[in-house]
Amino acid sequence: MSHQSLWIQIPEILGIPLVALFIITFIKASTSAKKISNDQAIDIAMDLAILATGAAGSVFANDTLVQKWGMGLIVYGILVVLICISFVAGFAYTRRWQVSPVSGGRATGNIILGLIPVGLVTAILVLGYTMTP
Repeated sequence: MSHQSLWIQIPEILGIPLVALFIITFIKASTSAKKISNDQAIDIAMDLAILATGAAGSVFANDTLVQKWGMGLIVYGILVVLICISFVAGFAYTRRWQVSPVSGGRATGNIILGLIPVGLVTAILVLGYTMTP
């Protein structure tokens, strides 16, 4: 990647995949015979965490961040990917072992938890561009 501004990098790295995810989610919701359930909410959250894992690769291949953080970027990249994968594992565990119907608020909370890995990747990108070495 080249030395582009932060406001070009964020939509490029995260914006396009998020729009695609929202379109896919809309298709899933509109073709389902019933209202969105907790299983579907957990699927959306898992998709968000997987999206963040993929986006982490392009963030950590960014020339600006490589020059700013050097070899530390490798450690940050590995940690961010492991955190994102941990979220996916947590959602899989939650989906497998939930015992009772879950309220709409709890389902929404699961989707919001799925946004945490996306926020983490965005925060690393923003910090990399705005922090001074």
